[in-house]
Amino acid sequence: MKQMLDPLTAAQKRRHRFVDGKLYRILKENKSQGMIWLYDYKAEKNVAMLLSDFRRYSQLAFTKREAATLIGVGHRTLARHMTAHQGDPLRMVPCSSGQSGMRIRAYYSEDMLFKIRDYFAHKRSRGRPRKDGYLPSWLGLLTEEELAAKLERRLNLYIKTADGNFVPIWQAEI
Repeated sequence: MKQMLDPLTAAQKRRHRFVDGKLYRILKENKSQGMIWLYDYKAEKNVAMLLSDFRRYSQLAFTKREAATLIGVGHRTLARHMTAHQGDPLRMVPCSSGQSGMRIRAYYSEDMLFKIRDYFAHKRSRGRPRKDGYLPSWLGLLTEEELAAKLERRLNLYIKTADGNFVPIWQAEI
């Protein structure tokens, strides 16, 4: 059986990135010239960009399974809710008109992961609505702080508990 990588590591190794909400594939990178060449899937053409701008504005692209693992829901649940949700459409890598047999794959940006997490945080998980109007939470759904820490947007600060374990500061009981 194929061993799965950590979702963040897998996304960093992949050559797909989001820049300004558009999905690009990295074709070539030249550090001495400070340039990077990308393929724009939407416009179906090659684009050149400064490497410094690319590093500043690019976001990782996650597959459906990696996004579901990071958020804390099942990948089938994520696909079902995202197709029924009327908000942002899925970011799809389109099949080129001349090439047949390519798989169409959905990619999610880091900003879209936060929107999806907010969607599931305000969505009733299962069962009938409660009489008091309380929304039962999804089991295993990450908080915004945990998701930001997993995406390495924030520094992880750990505290040593009384029993000697290290836990993140947002989980620590003071």
